[in-house]
Amino acid sequence: MIKRNALTPIHWLTGKENINNKYKSRTIEGLPVKDAANPLMIHIKQCDIIGSKKSDASNCAAARALKREIGSEARVFLTRTYIKVGKVWARFITPESISREITAFDRGAAFEPGEYVLKPPSKTSRLDYKAKPTGPKKTKNGKSNRPRHVTASVRQMK
Repeated sequence: MIKRNALTPIHWLTGKENINNKYKSRTIEGLPVKDAANPLMIHIKQCDIIGSKKSDASNCAAARALKREIGSEARVFLTRTYIKVGKVWARFITPESISREITAFDRGAAFEPGEYVLKPPSKTSRLDYKAKPTGPKKTKNGKSNRPRHVTASVRQMK
């Protein structure tokens, strides 16, 4: 069971650290992005939902709940959540339950309060993971085999 506030912000980046990301270097507002190592539970309340804004990753109900509980800036997207910890951004996986709430909220429905767990990226989702080459994945005409679907009318990372 994950305890609320059991870990301080610095503990999110400890464990098997990948501080020296040599494969992908990501930044937000000039600060480096590091993968989180431990899960984090958040509690989204009605007070977080009331002042939230559609299509605004830093002002949605989940981001406001993180600001309220942790006291730090946060940005919540459909697949990833970023929390500012000192001079770095901790990167978490956004749970599917929050992704569905975001999609509904950005399209005009209500965001439901509840408890959610942000998990650290898996080994293959980490910033420093380098996949082994598997060969060509394109057809003879150079196009991908399957079309890519992009969910419309929801926030996108710029």
